[in-house]
Amino acid sequence: MKIVLISSSLSLYSHSRAMLTRAENYFLTKGVETDLIDLRNIELEWCDGRPLENYNSSLQDAFQRIQSADGAVIASPVYCYSVSGVLKNFIDICHKAFAEKYFAVIIAGGGDYSFMVTEQLKSILVLESRAFPLPRAVFANEKQFKNHQLNDAGVEKRLQQLADDLLRWIGESFK
Repeated sequence: MKIVLISSSLSLYSHSRAMLTRAENYFLTKGVETDLIDLRNIELEWCDGRPLENYNSSLQDAFQRIQSADGAVIASPVYCYSVSGVLKNFIDICHKAFAEKYFAVIIAGGGDYSFMVTEQLKSILVLESRAFPLPRAVFANEKQFKNHQLNDAGVEKRLQQLADDLLRWIGESFK
């Protein structure tokens, strides 16, 4: 089984990326192959509605990597009570790669109510791509980090539950 991990923060000290790394480590202990797409390393063009083949090879490669995975975990910071603009632009271009794919969401925000963004991201992929969102999402705010590292056993446990649930859902779809 292969899970694609998408990190959408451009920050060098990204809390959402720190959480995604913890989830990736857990997948690896389960023997699951992971493929990290870090949007800091993608030559991202502005979405303007053209066909995928008219975007650069970096975006076409990311599309293929998502499409070839069995599931996805998307990590995003919260900016102004929404997902990062970089992520939204990326999804606007690569949304068809998520078709009929199971996915989970990891969100890092500053405020206590930023968790609501998880539902926006789920709605985008359900409506645009017919993707299947894991009901469970993991949210952490700045209080749960110390020196840009996750410092909360509860969040750590929820990341493991998210990974286990996603693997179970994907496994059930193969039966």
